[in-house]
Amino acid sequence: MTTEDIDIDRISGNAPDDVKAVVADTSVFFVLARNIEGVNGPIFGEAITKRLVVTEVSVDKKIEEPSRMEGRVVCELTVEDGEETPSLCVNDVAYGWGESTDMVNGGGKIHGGCSAFLIDVSGTLPIVV
Repeated sequence: MTTEDIDIDRISGNAPDDVKAVVADTSVFFVLARNIEGVNGPIFGEAITKRLVVTEVSVDKKIEEPSRMEGRVVCELTVEDGEETPSLCVNDVAYGWGESTDMVNGGGKIHGGCSAFLIDVSGTLPIVV
């Protein structure tokens, strides 16, 4: 997805359209990794951010400090299920087969690394605003 592919009309909020377009293009998180020599396969979290949809981008006064502004970005994430594809391959050995393989641990719960990744990505988006 590129900024030209993003339907700005589906993103609510008071931020300018050019800001909405930049924030909604989650592929930018992987641009640098794709330019590193030798990086060919899936990159951790890439499939997850492709499903991350920005639904609101706003700039508002901070409640606790009305003289300052803050960015607000609201996202929705579709959790894929039932895919029989590996989420991680190391030396041609696949790990994590089954439902929502890119987000769960061996116990079928959201993986701690995935939680940290989502916090990292979603926490970075409002900084751009």
